[in-house]
Amino acid sequence: MLRSSKRDRASRADKSLNHVGPRSSFQHDAGDKHDDEITSRKEGPSQRRLLKLYLLLFCYRAANALFVRTYYDPDEYWQALEVAHKLVFGYGYLTWEWTHKIRGFAHPLIFTFIYKTLAVLGLDETELLIVAPRLVQAGFAAVGDIYTYLLAYRLFGHGAAKWALMCSVLSWYTFFCGIRTYSNSMESVLTVAALYYWPWTSEGNLNHMHRKHFRVALAVASLACIVRPTNAIIWLYLGVNLVWKNIRMWKTIALDALTLVFLALQTSVLIDYIFYKEWTVVPYNFIRQNLVEGIASFYGNHAWHWYFSQGFPVITFSFLPLLVWDTLSTKGHQAPMRGRLLRLVLWTLSVYTLLPHKEFRFIFPILPPTIALTGAAIHRIESWTDKAKARRCLYRNRIPLLVTFLVITNGLAGYYLGILHQRGVVDVMNWLREEAAHERIDGILFLMPCHSTPFYSHLHRNVSMRFLTCEPPVGIDPSTYQDEADIFYQSPKSFIEKYFDPNMRSIGVSTTAYHDDTIPVPGQHWRIQRFYWPSHVVIFEALSRDMLDIFKGSNYEECERFFNSHFHDDPRRRGDVIVYCRRLSNEIHTK
Repeated sequence: MLRSSKRDRASRADKSLNHVGPRSSFQHDAGDKHDDEITSRKEGPSQRRLLKLYLLLFCYRAANALFVRTYYDPDEYWQALEVAHKLVFGYGYLTWEWTHKIRGFAHPLIFTFIYKTLAVLGLDETELLIVAPRLVQAGFAAVGDIYTYLLAYRLFGHGAAKWALMCSVLSWYTFFCGIRTYSNSMESVLTVAALYYWPWTSEGNLNHMHRKHFRVALAVASLACIVRPTNAIIWLYLGVNLVWKNIRMWKTIALDALTLVFLALQTSVLIDYIFYKEWTVVPYNFIRQNLVEGIASFYGNHAWHWYFSQGFPVITFSFLPLLVWDTLSTKGHQAPMRGRLLRLVLWTLSVYTLLPHKEFRFIFPILPPTIALTGAAIHRIESWTDKAKARRCLYRNRIPLLVTFLVITNGLAGYYLGILHQRGVVDVMNWLREEAAHERIDGILFLMPCHSTPFYSHLHRNVSMRFLTCEPPVGIDPSTYQDEADIFYQSPKSFIEKYFDPNMRSIGVSTTAYHDDTIPVPGQHWRIQRFYWPSHVVIFEALSRDMLDIFKGSNYEECERFFNSHFHDDPRRRGDVIVYCRRLSNEIHTK
């Protein structure tokens, strides 16, 4: 007899795993007795059980959404809520991405419906304006938890799935980022859902059932690519791998893929046409501007190894040692499905590594499959049987100790980053919202790095607001370009002397003269609109010394201060958030 190869054994193990829905049967990868990936058939969770589980997870994520009070990245507000607020209420700030048409309206449209509903019900003046978008995102985050559980169930069985669900709930990064209104958060949910429906076990046998689920996976993956075009990196790898294993059916696979991609792209173009009032292909614009022309690099470049040395270790945190141990101690032929999922994660990290601008949230979509792998690793530890060590306390309590370790590490990170770090920039907008509601504001100036706070979507008052801009050098030589914020922080006093109205008592923020009064910038091919002094000026404490000299003898005084962070990697954002208010002569008092 001929000895079967490792690939043949893996193939037979894969064919034994059916691609099924929640009420069908699941089989696991073939593995050794210690790995609990033996070929066995188990009944999947029922729809009723999944519904109960979802309701519990939604309650948890809703509490999660209300708990997180900090600021993470501007896109949470400026690329979703601010756009939706302008569409519904008629005022809001659209950043350069929207004027250059590299952002699609499909994602902000979700929050447009929320705002419109609140407006119709007369509830837009309540706290629901701020809370409702987060609660809706919490619903999506709970869907992500469910599909993380189902993905682990389908690939590794119930034992791994229960631990994957625990890890998904404990994950500090999912807790911190999953309930925020980022396109990346939505992308992560859609990605793990599509991975669940993907025909992982169709090697040489893409039958009718596999094709049905393949189409569902493609439909959901297409939505993920509409939300974030770079999500195509994941599906390019999986698609090529699927064609390679089903080479005789490549035409069928290509036809299904092209059909659904075309429909998704057509829907995306139509939505954008409605709002842009012209035909435009946003994914093409996005790739051309950010990747080909390298505009994304304007917002920071990172070392090639950043995702491996910082990005991935930070978002996986205390799960990473388990993943590394499980990977190094498991042979590929013993757990082929683990190998496939791990290769997908490594492929995605490797491709993203080629991009100069890197952020933690960009790799959020690969966190759920990583959590599924972590669940399998914990179940493997749980399944250990060693009679020689059975009486040892550490061995007997290995699972409680491991769970305690994960709870403490993720809990501390989630608490600090979710409730303390960078909370002042949100607190100040809550305070300004109250001030504006009592008509005590005639204008707000943010002398901070661009997009440091939420904006109109939080304030919900059509008062004049201005901040230091940071438009990228589109069509301009980047080697000599400086944005408004850079010029200001080179010398705040000189900037104010040159570009501000010398009369601090003047009020002209919304006049026509203000918009027409522009001043040329030396060495630049653009001009700065003259700044006028509003009733409120918001700064970081790092700028306070300069502002004290500028405000000396004026009608401005510190009226409120908010703790923001204990540390910050950007020196311009260090310290508290301080608000200076302009008082009328008869209101000035000494403290």
